[in-house]
Amino acid sequence: MAEPEVGAGLDIQISRLAVQLAEDDLRELAALFAATKAAQPQLIWNPQPHQLPTPPMRALLALWEEAGGRRRGAIGPPDVDGALAPIREALVCLAADPADGLVYTHVGAQARALFDEDILGVPMSTVLGTNDTADIILYAAGYLACRIREVPLLTFNESRRGPLRAITRLVVPFWNAAGSVSGFATALAALERNTPG
Repeated sequence: MAEPEVGAGLDIQISRLAVQLAEDDLRELAALFAATKAAQPQLIWNPQPHQLPTPPMRALLALWEEAGGRRRGAIGPPDVDGALAPIREALVCLAADPADGLVYTHVGAQARALFDEDILGVPMSTVLGTNDTADIILYAAGYLACRIREVPLLTFNESRRGPLRAITRLVVPFWNAAGSVSGFATALAALERNTPG
């Protein structure tokens, strides 16, 4: 059985959204979320440590900066068994693959809880083929926009995933030796809905 692939229309939409996000144009993204009765996501380019809501996000930004990220010196892939080991369970890492686009290379326990399937080693296009929800479209477009701007991106969005009310993510780019963005490390946190009790 063939893997689901992103349809041409969705692929075009994500590419268009990526350019818009990179230019701080959130109109189409707001309409996408409004169609699901969710508030417009919030995006902050190049966030400062005091803007990051969780210790793993602050740690990721600090480690990225120490690796030379602001000077395009953070050469990937992200080392989840080295410097990033203390926050690995809050991380998702993706690498650019010439054949498959972005591929999940690390999925920490906090991220695994968001998906009904194991996505380690899976291309993002396959995940989009089975989960083309507004939040997954935002994440795909966000990675491409981060590749365009080459700076960290903080996102916050309402979620329709089971018990989750909202998800916030810090995405930082990593470069290859040739100077092109070759992957990303993402620290994420989820807010759950209040449960009666």
